[in-house]
Amino acid sequence: MLTLAKCASIRITQTQLKGTLMKNLKLFLAVPTIAMVTLGCASLFGTQLCPVSGEGLTSMGDPFVVDHKGAKVKLCCEGCKEDFDANPQKYLDIIAGKAPYPKP
Repeated sequence: MLTLAKCASIRITQTQLKGTLMKNLKLFLAVPTIAMVTLGCASLFGTQLCPVSGEGLTSMGDPFVVDHKGAKVKLCCEGCKEDFDANPQKYLDIIAGKAPYPKP
């Protein structure tokens, strides 16, 4: 079994490895990437939503980047920074997939 981070797993049998996947190396290398995107592993790639407002990160122009203990967190606008600063763990949990994104 090939495990993709903590968010998804896919099973690849020995027969599959000997078959089409090993014959076409590009396809073999693409399978995990396709699986991660398909299975919604947003935490691996980042999301395009603001954890504070639920709006798209570019809905107000370029994303506003907050530095929180050395980690860069993208918000949709400077206005969301006050809410983020008031309860950063709430929004970090949303980004980590432990809580749902708010509806805009």
